[in-house]
Amino acid sequence: MKRLKVSSFWAIILFSLCFSACDLLRLSPFEVLSWNPGEGFVEEPGNIEISVLLSHDPDRLSVERYFSLSEDGTNLEGDFLWKGERVYFIPRAPLERNHEYVIGISADAKDSSGLSMDRSFEGSFSTRPPVSRPKLVSVFPEDGGTMTQLRGSIRLEFSEDISISSCTDSVSLSPALQGIWISDKPGTAVFIPGEDWKPGASYTLSIQSSLKGKTGLSMGEERSVSFTAGNDREKPSLAGAWRIDGTTETLLQADDGEGKTVNPGWGKTSVLLLRFTEPVDVLSVKQCLTCEAVSGLVPETESLSGTELRFSLKEAPLWGSRFIVRLGEGVKDAAGNTGTESFVFTICADGESSRPPVFKGIRLPMDPEDPLDCKPHTYTVSDAYRGLPFATKTGQDPYPKLDSWIELYFETSDGAAIDPLEIARCFRVEATNGAVSFNPRMVVNENFSISEAVSGWENYRRLEVRGIFANTVSSGVVSFVIDAGFLDSNGNAGEEYRLPLLK
Repeated sequence: MKRLKVSSFWAIILFSLCFSACDLLRLSPFEVLSWNPGEGFVEEPGNIEISVLLSHDPDRLSVERYFSLSEDGTNLEGDFLWKGERVYFIPRAPLERNHEYVIGISADAKDSSGLSMDRSFEGSFSTRPPVSRPKLVSVFPEDGGTMTQLRGSIRLEFSEDISISSCTDSVSLSPALQGIWISDKPGTAVFIPGEDWKPGASYTLSIQSSLKGKTGLSMGEERSVSFTAGNDREKPSLAGAWRIDGTTETLLQADDGEGKTVNPGWGKTSVLLLRFTEPVDVLSVKQCLTCEAVSGLVPETESLSGTELRFSLKEAPLWGSRFIVRLGEGVKDAAGNTGTESFVFTICADGESSRPPVFKGIRLPMDPEDPLDCKPHTYTVSDAYRGLPFATKTGQDPYPKLDSWIELYFETSDGAAIDPLEIARCFRVEATNGAVSFNPRMVVNENFSISEAVSGWENYRRLEVRGIFANTVSSGVVSFVIDAGFLDSNGNAGEEYRLPLLK
């Protein structure tokens, strides 16, 4: 009996010690002290470090078994790296933008003493920017509206950019119609049908809540729109044609194709504008539009339909020439109606902006050495084969080489100038029988040798060619030549000019 009492005493003591030890352990729970990258939005997924710091020395295999990282609800595989009580998780595939991530450790994870966690740990972060869900802002046709065009497009506008692939999966049309979804600007989705709408039929467009924006967030609500296909049967017609020069519009007069009605004023930058009574198919207009006597017309629109279409010429026509623009039958509107009218416009390319520079004449000194009176003579292009009365010198060298100059006068389009480099490239003096020689050195358009221009030529463009002049005893024809192709500041090219004079 005495032994039994002693044994019972020590049993009670051992039980008390064990119970106290467990309580001591519970005073320091096994838990997560901190984790990376922390809650919230992380802009650069490639810079994310995923780690968890534990309060006790962990049972590493146990923690790894109950650790998880999920991407939009799907667990990711990876490897672990330990540094003391901190465990690093390295995903086998890189993290990406526009996803939601959750880090978790189950309460079943234990420390090295076998103590499990009081509660499970969970932390979340996102690589998706903090934006709102996309909302439907407007629809065309509107609910209860009418699709008036035979192959008109459905247009949806949202508060956020929309994933077009998600439109294909989450938007349906009843009755079904073949077509494609595109986006022509941010926040829009456009359905382009591949077949005609059935006139009089009712259609319902259903948008599922799963429709996603480019950030990955879905709408979260369903929407539906009903509309009726129209019955447009009115043929498209040309309201008029205009020549556009900047902001100026000039109405073109149509004729019977015989050139009796001519529309003047077409310039280098002119554009043809066609206005129709309703939106027309651009491709059908291009097929019906021809241009004679020039290289052709180029449309200046990328849209598939419109009421106003602009066209420019591929190449500028010759100054003063005429060309004919024809619009034949076959223009179609969006409902498939075909126009039966045809139009002819005869146009003259004589606009001020495309007028080429014209050589008018020259002025040069007969005695460039005389500072008081250099005896300047003026010659127009109509003075061919007039005489050149160069001064005769006496003394040992009656025909020395002298500094001299030649003024050139040009008539140009309004505001156009001529670059001196163009004249330096194209101007020269030729003489038969070695009568004279002129070696040009520079061309200037200011600070002239004679300050006043030739009387009556004040409005012409003046340039002065300076160089070395030499006279001889020989007679001959002295020609002042400007080669074709010299350009004014509007890009218009001049013709070849040759002014022959007798010496």
